[in-house]
Amino acid sequence: MNFDPQMKTTSNRVRHIITLTTGQYDHLYNIMCRQEEILDYLNESNDFDPQTFDNLFDSIIAAKETYLPWKQLH
Repeated sequence: MNFDPQMKTTSNRVRHIITLTTGQYDHLYNIMCRQEEILDYLNESNDFDPQTFDNLFDSIIAAKETYLPWKQLH
């Protein structure tokens, strides 16, 4: 695993920090809340990992708002 100083790492786990608008977050949340529909589709895939999906959903639910200075957004 390569080390990128801008990413926070804990053992083999990498934390990816993404910037979303409130609208983008709302869309992502609403998509993930349709888990039954999504899971039916994804279960047909050979590389689908339900635990990874559950962890993703948990991370979305645990997201916190952060207000960045305007300069950092451009």
